[in-house]
Amino acid sequence: MTNKRMWMVRAGKGAESLEDFIEKGIVAIGGDQVGDIKPGESRKEISKKLIGEDPNRSKSNVALNTGQLYRYLNEIKIGDKVITYDPSRRIYHVGEITSDPVYKPELIAGLPRVRNVKWIGEVSRDLISTSTRNTLGAISTLFLLSTEATDEITARLEGKKIPEVFEHEEESEVTEDIAKDLRKNHGNSSKIKFHN
Repeated sequence: MTNKRMWMVRAGKGAESLEDFIEKGIVAIGGDQVGDIKPGESRKEISKKLIGEDPNRSKSNVALNTGQLYRYLNEIKIGDKVITYDPSRRIYHVGEITSDPVYKPELIAGLPRVRNVKWIGEVSRDLISTSTRNTLGAISTLFLLSTEATDEITARLEGKKIPEVFEHEEESEVTEDIAKDLRKNHGNSSKIKFHN
């Protein structure tokens, strides 16, 4: 359906910076302790800065933060789509990246690396398939959505018919929910008989 890439950028812990994201037309990530990191800096250079700021960081923490900073600064492109979650309303805000990254530590405390975003719509979490919800449930601050999840979010946003694969999945979910209820209400599911 679409060749556009879509990135999840979470609005801080518990989406505490969501209002700033929407009102200021931005997304932002942290790493404020290491100062400015320029686009084009290598993973090795970013890793050295993180270790220099805190030599006691675990290797896994350094690797995770290096990867996220590198992707945010170098792999996200103008024109890519972006999504962030509002847990209070159970919706995903969807937008489009409109700028390269800039370092603005004064804009949102703890999230100094900023990209401008044109917010274009919302998608209810309750309307998307289980597989896409699972994809979006990853705890990482920043990650690239799968093509399937991107296609479904885009279709929902544009009010288009969603791909058949998701419709079938939703039907099977309803069927499974009914089966679970029957098993709960009738004990052993082997005793349940369905009549035509």
